[in-house]
Parts: sequence; C-alpha cells; structure tokens
Amino acid sequence: VDNLNSSTGSITFDLKVSDNLGVSFLRLYANWSGTFTFNQTNSSPVNDTIWSVTVNGIPEGRNHVWAAWGNDTLNNQDFTDTNRTFTVDLTNPTSTINAPGNNTWTTDNTPDINITMTDNFDSSITYNIYVNDVINKTGTVSNNTATNVTLDQQTDGLKKIIAEATDDSGRKTNSSILFLTINTVAPKW
Repeated sequence: VDNLNSSTGSITFDLKVSDNLGVSFLRLYANWSGTFTFNQTNSSPVNDTIWSVTVNGIPEGRNHVWAAWGNDTLNNQDFTDTNRTFTVDLTNPTSTINAPGNNTWTTDNTPDINITMTDNFDSSITYNIYVNDVINKTGTVSNNTATNVTLDQQTDGLKKIIAEATDDSGRKTNSSILFLTINTVAPKW
C-alpha cells in the first residue's frame, strides 16, 4: 500500500520481515492517530512470510504515513527503508450543472453544458456527461472551476442530462437532472 487513494477507512497492509535466525516481532507503525506509533503487533511472525493485517476506522486524511518494524530473536531491530503513504477519502465530490437552466429549450443541437465539480482533496476531477443515460462526454475539470462542455450532436427532442463526478479514490456523485429540449426545425405555415 503506497500512494493509495482509498474510499474507505479499512486498509489491508501486507508486511514481511526476514532474518537469518528468526523473527520475534513485526509491527505496523503509522501516523493516522496524530503520532507516529505502532498500530498493530504480530508477536509470532513467521520468518520471511507475509502478514496481512486489516486496520479499520482509519480517519479521512491525506498522506497518512506508515512503515513496518521487525525484531529478531537477539533483539536486533530495523524499520523499512522508506515510509509509505496513502489517502483515505470518505467524502464524495460534488457535481453541479450551472447552465443552461432546467427545462430550457434550444435550437442548438451541440449545446454547451456548464459544470462545476468540487472535491476535498483532488485538484482535478473526472467527469462523465450522460444524455438519456448514455455517456456523451468524458474528461477532467479543475476543482471548483466552472467549465463548458460541448455535447456531441443531438437529435431533436427532450434530453435528460446528468453530470457525474469521480474523484481519485473512486467516489462518485451525480448532479441534479437537467431536462433540455432541442428543437432545430422551424415551424411551417
């Protein structure tokens, strides 16, 4: 687990320590409690074998730091060579369609949809624009920046449009539904 973006506070760590004579302790150290201290201890690790330990209730935060510590039967000890980091993101992004207004009529069959998406951690957010439940546009927008997205050419009629935001941890949210009617045919007399 390094540079992980998790949408849950339950993380499984795979730790392994090896020694020429045998190991006595294997510990997971981390800082998500506010202090870099051991969080889990295996007092009977098997030499050169992975110990998988799941920690629940890790709070939301960026760049949680963790490392492993091992101790052999003669009390020689060592930490991993480098610390690793991960982010726990428990907050969904937001997605708003700013314009056009709901229940708008237009003669433009490639209308612009103005969207704003926000996230508590990410500088950019992935979006999908759905027209009648089918993805029409995909891309990224800067966090909390109103952006125009031009839809692919549409047929005349009522369109149901939704803007879906996805953050780096995989959390998703949809905008409110925008109903837009496209009518490119002039009336005949």
